[in-house]
Amino acid sequence: MKKASQAEVQVFAGIDVSARELSVAVQCGIEEKIAVTTFCNQAAGHKALLAYLLRANARARVCLEASGNYSLDLALTLQAHPQVEISVVNPRRARRFAESLGERSKTDPVDARVLCEYALRMRWVPWVPPSLAALRLRSITRAIEDLVAMQTQENNRQHSLLASDALPALLIRELEKHLRYLKLRITRLRREALRQIALNPELNRRFHLMLTTPGLGETSSLQILGELAVLPDTLGLPSADWIRSSLVRAPPLKRSRGSAEVVIVTCVELSTCPRWLRYVMSPSCGASTSVCFAAEKPHCRLWWQL
Repeated sequence: MKKASQAEVQVFAGIDVSARELSVAVQCGIEEKIAVTTFCNQAAGHKALLAYLLRANARARVCLEASGNYSLDLALTLQAHPQVEISVVNPRRARRFAESLGERSKTDPVDARVLCEYALRMRWVPWVPPSLAALRLRSITRAIEDLVAMQTQENNRQHSLLASDALPALLIRELEKHLRYLKLRITRLRREALRQIALNPELNRRFHLMLTTPGLGETSSLQILGELAVLPDTLGLPSADWIRSSLVRAPPLKRSRGSAEVVIVTCVELSTCPRWLRYVMSPSCGASTSVCFAAEKPHCRLWWQL
């Protein structure tokens, strides 16, 4: 369906999302003043907000910042209505826009007003909702990443406890039990992630394509695919096909990095690569084989450990 032009849009809204509350700034028509109100950040509040935006039976254009899980259900609810256009912007971009307006304070009503002005003035980029399968996969892979981080912390604690005979053995035993528990949870979640991938033909194709890439194993491929799957193609970020072709065709440059040998591959610039995507691809993640997209200008470097 073709989106309406700005001339057809009568209602402009900016929404500042928090865990419990939505601060909503609405301007009906270009010449009207901006009104600010609040709704609860729950399903009932989302329905009330939708009715409030469409009370004049006019097309609405809504802008909100990406706030992770707190804004996801709201964005999906608004996107599903044919009279609502929605754009989810990077918080840093919204802040820079606020500074360009001379707005230095940062409160929920102020942020909502800024986002309303953004919806009115800036070039409109509609939000492309990810598939439910991709959202499920990302939630699982991020849970795995959190557990792996906890596992690394506990391994470090175990190493420090074993360094002294003066500390009680009970602490070591309890720590070992916790490590076994974390390992079991990670195994279960990885099994569920693989099951979700197998149920989706496109995710399954991308996953097995990534597995054919030298230097990428199951663990790294799961984490990378979990982040790439929810990103729209319009961002120009790497797909599974791009990762494989880049790693296979690019001539590697070997360098030493501490005790490990690292391969550096020069690739295209990825300055817009999200923080989570850079994180799961970094060698600090604890995976035996890991990849990092470092968003450096004028080019991006791709790292993985041999």
